[in-house]
Amino acid sequence: MSQRTPPQKMTLYSSTNCPWAARSLIALAEANVQYETVEIDLDNKPEFFLKEVNPQGKVPTLDYAGEKLIESGPIAEFVADLFPDVGLWPQGSTEETALFKLRARIFVETFITKVVPNWAGILFRADPAAPAAILSAVEGFVEPLLPETSSAGPFFAGRTEFSMAEVLTAPFAARIDLMGRNGIVPADVYEKLQKLPRFGRWMKAVMERKSIKDTFDEASNLAKIKKKMALAQEKKTPPRL
Repeated sequence: MSQRTPPQKMTLYSSTNCPWAARSLIALAEANVQYETVEIDLDNKPEFFLKEVNPQGKVPTLDYAGEKLIESGPIAEFVADLFPDVGLWPQGSTEETALFKLRARIFVETFITKVVPNWAGILFRADPAAPAAILSAVEGFVEPLLPETSSAGPFFAGRTEFSMAEVLTAPFAARIDLMGRNGIVPADVYEKLQKLPRFGRWMKAVMERKSIKDTFDEASNLAKIKKKMALAQEKKTPPRL
């Protein structure tokens, strides 16, 4: 299927290894829209980016017809609203639509506040308790919000296609899965995550989604994760006398 042309020129300032930027990449991939990408090295941010694009130095930043749009969630929602036929948000002003959006936002908020801090604990604090805390958070808070295995589809609310619920959480789920497959999340924890009836089904479907495969550079992300973990461990290790 050929890519659609957006109403105005779109340029996304992104970073391959940033899960927040990945939200925009996934939304744009789901919309199958033409856009330009400018890769930003977050460890060495170019001067033009700070001066002309985003003084805060954050990605993603979406240049839409000259207007600089910031923050990963609002950018993804902008894409969903700009291309409503994609169905990332259900269309119409009905009670059913309102409830779906409310429940999806609760799911996203739960994932980001309960799971992501423990994922970050592995990367930035070398916290040995973090993997088990991920499992506990998923099992206790995320699993109950996902559809039963008898539902039509594996995605949020039993859908067969992505919604904003996946767009805003999949970047982190993909990185947890990557860390599990490479032994960074211990095998017993990763196996238990996979065996959770709802979450395991959901995560498998997320990893098989074309928009994830097309936007998630596993080799680059794995190298970056290992580098961050090494730095975190170095900070924890007392200097030799």
